[in-house]
Amino acid sequence: MKYEELYIEFKNLFPEDLELFKKSEKENYVEDGDKPHIPFGSVVVPYIRALLKNNEEEKLRKFFAFLEEMEKDKDPKVAEVAEFTVLEQLSDNKDELERLKPYMGPETRAALHAMAWWLNIDA
Repeated sequence: MKYEELYIEFKNLFPEDLELFKKSEKENYVEDGDKPHIPFGSVVVPYIRALLKNNEEEKLRKFFAFLEEMEKDKDPKVAEVAEFTVLEQLSDNKDELERLKPYMGPETRAALHAMAWWLNIDA
């Protein structure tokens, strides 16, 4: 994975939702040249929350497989997006986080566990 192309790679996973992403980008002032933390925080995390709300298990599995690959990436900036943007924001709602844990792979769960002390959550 390339840090600069993370958001593009994410959108490629869900081509059926490209119009939804465009709308969310416009509402949140996300631009093509933004660093990945911005679209992941403003577009991706709300998308994941909507998937959870709508019980879209297949898309959740697909997303968390992608997040697992981000955690495994050799570039630490890639994992930072997964941890300090996605997991940190998802940890704001403990009920949602509990419902999302079954979709997480071992690397993602380990990262969440490592972050638990400063997020003040049970991982």
